[in-house]
Amino acid sequence: MKNTLLILFFSLLTGLCIGQPPQQNSSVYDRDSLWKPDVMLVVDSFVHLRKALLAFQQENQASLLNLIDTNTLRLARELDEMYQTEVLEYKNWFTRKALSGKRKKQGYAYVDLMLKLDALFFYPDLYAVFVSSARLEAQPKIEMVKRDHAQSLYVLIMGHLNGIGFAKKDELLRLFEKFRKVGQAMPHTINQDFGLVSDEDRYGFHLVDMLLCLSRE
Repeated sequence: MKNTLLILFFSLLTGLCIGQPPQQNSSVYDRDSLWKPDVMLVVDSFVHLRKALLAFQQENQASLLNLIDTNTLRLARELDEMYQTEVLEYKNWFTRKALSGKRKKQGYAYVDLMLKLDALFFYPDLYAVFVSSARLEAQPKIEMVKRDHAQSLYVLIMGHLNGIGFAKKDELLRLFEKFRKVGQAMPHTINQDFGLVSDEDRYGFHLVDMLLCLSRE
């Protein structure tokens, strides 16, 4: 009888332990669930951005190609190739980190970050990916060789744009205003510190962002 009671006691204790997850794990899941409403909004914003961006590209790509020469287009595509590779490597770093530690339990937070990185991929932001101080201080850090090369391509492209005629500049700025409105569908929030550049350069980077977008085939 005594042995039967002991077996029953340990069976109940084991059942309690299995039925209730550790408090630490529960708190991680609870905190992650706070991201759920934001994820739903980000999904809608991302879809809207993709639709608006596609419409912008279809409507204005031919106009841009009439405004810039072949050398400028070549430089823009070279910079865009670098840009796409860097964003995908940046995203891959965070994906691998999600395999371990608390990140394994952060499903909503992970989806939120991935969508925001995908938005960076489709709607270019040269400053956030190559220049921001966050890329110099926080992991994953950008290689200085890549950073310097990207900035040198930016300078060359801006030199070409400064040399076009006034009528073409006016048309380019008209396209740029439309491009900026597209970005309002899902404003970037990653690496948005602008302490390292002047307002003029910030404007210039975003102008070249548009060239990258419209140079894509």
